[in-house]
Amino acid sequence: MSPKEITILIVDDDEELLSSIATSFRLFQFNVVEKRSGNEAIEYLKSDESVSLVISDIRMPNGSGMDVLEFIRNRSCKHPKVLFISGYSDYSVSQMYEKGVDGFFSKPFRVSAIKDAITKTLLNLNERWKQAPAGHLSMMVNKSVESIDFKKNNSQIKMGRGGFFVSLTRQFPEVDELVSFDIKIKDSKPVISICGQGRVRWVRSEEGSDLLPGAGIEIEYIEEKCRRAFIDWLIKQNYCPYIPE
Repeated sequence: MSPKEITILIVDDDEELLSSIATSFRLFQFNVVEKRSGNEAIEYLKSDESVSLVISDIRMPNGSGMDVLEFIRNRSCKHPKVLFISGYSDYSVSQMYEKGVDGFFSKPFRVSAIKDAITKTLLNLNERWKQAPAGHLSMMVNKSVESIDFKKNNSQIKMGRGGFFVSLTRQFPEVDELVSFDIKIKDSKPVISICGQGRVRWVRSEEGSDLLPGAGIEIEYIEEKCRRAFIDWLIKQNYCPYIPE
């Protein structure tokens, strides 16, 4: 899909920043729509289904980025994709991924980094996960579970659309580190094991009221031996969280 076929809705109450981001993405040849509040964005989305991706600030008067995300995910768990940009947030990164955001960038940010995220986000999962990323692997995550079916209340591994939560007790990775993983599944559904690499998006080192310590990992690569079967299974699940808490 070429940039000319992609419509991006950009939402920010800072008019100068909004104009700057929009100009940059128009130079990349994307179709760009600008809105100055969450409510404006929601009204636009009600009447236009051509938007492929939304880039939104979180804190805004007259409708927040979270209001936009909630509106979108109540209609569809997968379309359009949503990226958040913000200097301040009332939500943790884990909460944003749980609610269905596809990526998060802190202000200030590089427009090129968001462009790379857009390219990645809009790929189908097979294309997205077939190439191992370059970089040092900080640790290996090994886990053996009865099942990865969310209906079976497995607290050790929780799968989302783009990654998973894994419970940890001793060694914890750092945010943004690249890790490898081997998840063995005793009921062999959809495969005996899921092997690959992922990027750590958040870490919870202490147990919460109903949340185990662990890490949220965004999948970046799945080995060929299990990729197709895992992707086919994942698509059928219709998960809304990108990475569950």
